[in-house]
Amino acid sequence: MRLCLGDLCRIHRRTVFPPNSRFARDLTGAPVNEVVDRVVPFSQRLRTETADLHHAVEAVADLPGSVRTRADYGDLLLTFHAAHSRIEGAILGPGWHRDWRALGIDIAGHRQLSSVTDDLTALGLVPGARPATGLGLTSAAQALGCLYVVEGSAIGRRVLSPLLQAKLGDLPTAFFDGVGRHPVAWRAVQRSLASLTGDLGQQQAVLVGAKAAFGIFLEELRRRATNRGRSRG
Repeated sequence: MRLCLGDLCRIHRRTVFPPNSRFARDLTGAPVNEVVDRVVPFSQRLRTETADLHHAVEAVADLPGSVRTRADYGDLLLTFHAAHSRIEGAILGPGWHRDWRALGIDIAGHRQLSSVTDDLTALGLVPGARPATGLGLTSAAQALGCLYVVEGSAIGRRVLSPLLQAKLGDLPTAFFDGVGRHPVAWRAVQRSLASLTGDLGQQQAVLVGAKAAFGIFLEELRRRATNRGRSRG
């Protein structure tokens, strides 16, 4: 059985008319996108518009099926370390601190790289140095989109921890268990997304950031799948 990284969320697809189309106003004269924004929470539309990327991450990760040995588990942690190094490096820099405070987010409570590093250390593994590719974020809303993906992934990982333990025995699972995360980390992200209601420009920027973060996870997980194929080929 393969479980998704965020399988607590089921997606219902919806269509939003382009704002400049001749169909883009309802009978009241209000833009349809604004009407939809009042009816469908932005967080739900964000899930819908990133669903294809979410499913692609699930497919290439193939969890927990692709983890058959402790070596596989270590390799998975190295993959997550690479992804989080790139994403957290982009959104946790001092240049964003004021923006996070304005959004009501204590960004220190969203750090996850340290927990995956601790698990790797417990396994006797050291992440290899690799040039970090920046995300090129240009706004706090884009950074919020990245954080949305990071925290959604953290929720999904928690259901995998007991399955991996049952399969492989005692494992260091601080990263999968969410050790060190702020207790209301996901709620804080949801509140920030809700604050963007009616601001389609900011919402679009969040979507750009979310897609960029999904792209990082996909890139690192595909590298892992390729390396696994070579080692077993």
